[in-house]
Amino acid sequence: MSQKNDDWAVFELFIANEKEYPNIRGTWIKFPVSEDYLCKACQRIGIDIDENGLSKDQYFVAYHKMKDSKIPVKFVGDKPDLNEINYLAKLLKKLDEHETKK
Repeated sequence: MSQKNDDWAVFELFIANEKEYPNIRGTWIKFPVSEDYLCKACQRIGIDIDENGLSKDQYFVAYHKMKDSKIPVKFVGDKPDLNEINYLAKLLKKLDEHETKK
């Protein structure tokens, strides 16, 4: 399973399975992404999704890449809410280049 449109990504996060730490079993996810893709990517690395969605105690962000170095990475942390991160990526994607350089 791979994501298309690399130029679409605002940023990428390497999501790792917390239960398998210190071994790193994870996947790169380019945000924004469809909810379906996010769920399937997490399930592929052994992260369970229940009726409440993704539980922060099941994953952590091991690495990140930002498309625009002017966007601060401090907001990510190691246990972000992936749905909120995805929402933020969608908002940032709507900004034009001039707005992101402010």
